[in-house]
Amino acid sequence: MDNLTHSLVGLAAAKAGLERLSPGATALCILAANGPDIDVAVALFTDRWGVLKHHRGITHSIAGTLVIALLLPTIFYVGDLLIARKRDRPPQVKFRALLIASLLVSFTHPFLDWTNNYGIRFLLPWNPKWFYGDLVFIVDPYIWLIVGSACFLLGANTRFQRTVWLILGAVVTLLIMVSPRAGNFPYPWLMRGFWIAVVALLVTLSAKKVGDRAGAKLAVASLITLLVYWGALAIAHSTALAVARQEAVSISGSSERMMRLVAMPTLANPFWWDCVFETDQATYRFNLKFVIKS
Repeated sequence: MDNLTHSLVGLAAAKAGLERLSPGATALCILAANGPDIDVAVALFTDRWGVLKHHRGITHSIAGTLVIALLLPTIFYVGDLLIARKRDRPPQVKFRALLIASLLVSFTHPFLDWTNNYGIRFLLPWNPKWFYGDLVFIVDPYIWLIVGSACFLLGANTRFQRTVWLILGAVVTLLIMVSPRAGNFPYPWLMRGFWIAVVALLVTLSAKKVGDRAGAKLAVASLITLLVYWGALAIAHSTALAVARQEAVSISGSSERMMRLVAMPTLANPFWWDCVFETDQATYRFNLKFVIKS
C-alpha cells in the first residue's frame, strides 16, 4: 500500500490506545507502520528495475519485520537515555511498552501490502515465494476516508496539527479532483462529490469537538470498519474469481487447459477486476465487470 495508508493505520493504532503506553509511542507507531519500506533506499544505488527487484523483499518478510519491530523501540530507548543523561533528568521512554506497540504496528505493514496484487514474500530469506491477497488496489481512497477520518478528528487539536491536516487534506483532495488516475474511478464526478461532502462533514464534526468526546473508541471503530471493508472485498474477490473462471473457459475454449487465473482489484471499484489467466498454450487478459445478485 501507499505510505499515507500505512501512516494513517499507525496513527489510528496509536489513537486507539497505544499512545498512552509511553512517551514517544505515537511517533514510534507511525514509523513502525512504515518501517519495512526502508528497502526503497536501494534506489540510491540502482535503477527502477533494481528497486522493483528488491522492494517488498527481506524487510517485508516475517523475519525482517520482526527485526525492525525490535530495532525501533531500542533506538527510542537509547536515544532517550542519552538525552536524559545530557539534560540531567530521569529517562521517560518505557522500553517494554514501546516494544509492544512496535510489534503490533510493524506487522500491519506486511499485512496491508499482502492485501493488494503487488504481493509480498513473507518467508524470506528461506523461501522466495510470493503471496497475494488481491483484495485492494495499491492505492485506495476509501481506506484514506475510513482511517483518516478518525485520525483527523482525534489529532487536529493544536494549530500546528490543524495546519498539517490542512496541507495533507488539500494535497489528497487535489489528487482526487485532478489526477489522471481519478478518471478511473467508477462514476468519477460522483466520487469527487462524495469526497468533498465527507471532507466538509469532517470539518464540521471537528469544529464541534466530536473527536474529543469519542476518544479512543473512534479510532477503534475505524480499524474495525477497515476489517469489515476487507471482508466485503474478500467476498467481492471470491465472486469475481468465480465469474472470471467461467469467462476464461469461454475465451480459451475446450482445446486449452487452464493453468492459473487471477482477478486483480482496480482503483476504488470492487465491481471491476483486471483478470489474467494462463493456459497450456497462451496467456490471456480481460477486464471483468460484475454485479452481485441477491
